[in-house]
Amino acid sequence: MTQATSPIGAMRSVLYMPGDKERALQKIPGLAADVVVLDLEDAVAPEKKAEARERIVQTLAEPANAARALVVRTNGVDTPEFAADLQAVARARPAAVLIPKYETLEALQALRDGLRAAGAPGLPVWAMVETPLGIADIARLADANQAPGEAYPLTTLVIGTNDIARLTGTRMDDGRRHMLAWLSTVLIHAKARGLRVLDGVYNDFSDAEGFAREAAQARAMGFDGKTLIHPAQIAPAHVAFAPTPEERAWAEKVVQAFALPENQGSGAIKLDGGMVELLHLEIARRWLAAA
Repeated sequence: MTQATSPIGAMRSVLYMPGDKERALQKIPGLAADVVVLDLEDAVAPEKKAEARERIVQTLAEPANAARALVVRTNGVDTPEFAADLQAVARARPAAVLIPKYETLEALQALRDGLRAAGAPGLPVWAMVETPLGIADIARLADANQAPGEAYPLTTLVIGTNDIARLTGTRMDDGRRHMLAWLSTVLIHAKARGLRVLDGVYNDFSDAEGFAREAAQARAMGFDGKTLIHPAQIAPAHVAFAPTPEERAWAEKVVQAFALPENQGSGAIKLDGGMVELLHLEIARRWLAAA
């Protein structure tokens, strides 16, 4: 398995924020979200997209945001806004770039080519899986990684449950039971390739109990975190995705073992009668970050 690495640590809470909303953007330094996705796509009206690009560039330049994990979601690769979005990404230098409606390998290549043409420094790529075709072809799409040294590696898949429900006519009630097979399919293909994977949003931010149930379900399934539409969902997401005491104890043991002088530079070591690899070390560090 090829492990796709990313500089972003915990992803328990990933908050979408429209790129044109100045007052909202000013609140980023005070937010506890692990990641904030600055949106240029669905949340921004066509006539506001140029303004949103400039606001995002300014937001990334703010010293108060220097330590924040900020991701930019572009418009689709087949839209007239895409080239300008990539120019803004090159200027803003976010922690990652997120493309919507990932359903062809050509879209990923278009993104990489566009980033190179725009002079963007190397950065991770996130991709939204939110269409029937994206789910149906997820094995090939998740296997898109990349030649050694790829400047724009695919590291994270993001589920877009709203679009999936709309395009398929699937209902989201009853614990999302009609959609669980698709969520599991995307998740297992992501995990098999060392990709991180984020669950979709919960639309009613006033329904704290409903959000807690869905976040707990996502954690139990193996998602790395949940995408959010409102700051009120941040704290319960952190509760849902916190490691258990047993997971935390295991993570501490793995980190300590790899730190021993005799294990320096090792790709795999013995621990408690079994073997742990660098992949387990990365998982352990994520769990400790989430704690």
